[in-house]
Amino acid sequence: MNVCKACGEPIEWIRTPSGRSMPVDAESFGLHRLCHGMTVVTEAGTVLCGTRYARGTMQGYIPHWATCPQADQFRRQGMTS
Repeated sequence: MNVCKACGEPIEWIRTPSGRSMPVDAESFGLHRLCHGMTVVTEAGTVLCGTRYARGTMQGYIPHWATCPQADQFRRQGMTS
């Protein structure tokens, strides 16, 4: 099992359609519909907006940057001129 280098929580890595690896919280949950709300990542790596629901038709994960207390140390810095 993988763990976050900053907070020590269990994480998984999901490859996005663009080929990048995204850290997500290890526990998945079912998605029952898309709506305005939390950001989720599907098992296929697609980033969606959804809600937690116990009996969903699609599995989703919370991106770890949304729950990690140390996420700022891993954020990419924007280009400045």
